[in-house]
Amino acid sequence: MKFKVPISLRHRRRYIYVSTSVSHNRFREELTSSLKKLFGEVGLSNTPVKVIQDEDGIILRTYHDSMSKLLVAIYHMSLNGIQLEVWGVSGTINKLREGIASKKRLAGGSKVRGSEDHERD
Repeated sequence: MKFKVPISLRHRRRYIYVSTSVSHNRFREELTSSLKKLFGEVGLSNTPVKVIQDEDGIILRTYHDSMSKLLVAIYHMSLNGIQLEVWGVSGTINKLREGIASKKRLAGGSKVRGSEDHERD
């Protein structure tokens, strides 16, 4: 019989969507380096992160308790010259993807309308 952990004792997961121009592997290395510089080896080991490659960006899976450390590390990476942008944070990966898709549609739609107005002038 498999033991199931009650919902009240499980870690709450959070998913962060980051768009960046660097490769998946380089992003993982830079994130690990940034976490180690800021929080040391103990802080790095206490911050569980899984890097998931998505179509246009990277999804980071972490726990609710570690999210603030991870966001600080991402900001530290941007100060070191890596171009990246956090698009959203969610509790489920499906809701995160839905939210990002709607944001991209809105951003793409406004750019298309703006470019059409300039072409007519």
